[in-house]
Amino acid sequence: MNLSEITLGLALGVLGAAANLALLAARARMVTHGAPERAMWMMPLSMGVAALTIYGSTLISSQAAWSAAFGLLVSRGVALAYIRRRA
Repeated sequence: MNLSEITLGLALGVLGAAANLALLAARARMVTHGAPERAMWMMPLSMGVAALTIYGSTLISSQAAWSAAFGLLVSRGVALAYIRRRA
């Protein structure tokens, strides 16, 4: 168990969650500003970004992949809870 691999996996997971949430916000703006068809085409891109960060971490090690998945889920949960609290 290498601490640098776990840290790198967590960082990739947080990066993937940030990119996914940024694309989610862009999709929401598209829907509210009258371009829902473009938002539907953007959905696979936002899911693909999260999947690519997990896949990229599997190339490092299995511990990095698990920590990337954990980082992605936890950081998305924290960000969405913060947004819900502000709304």
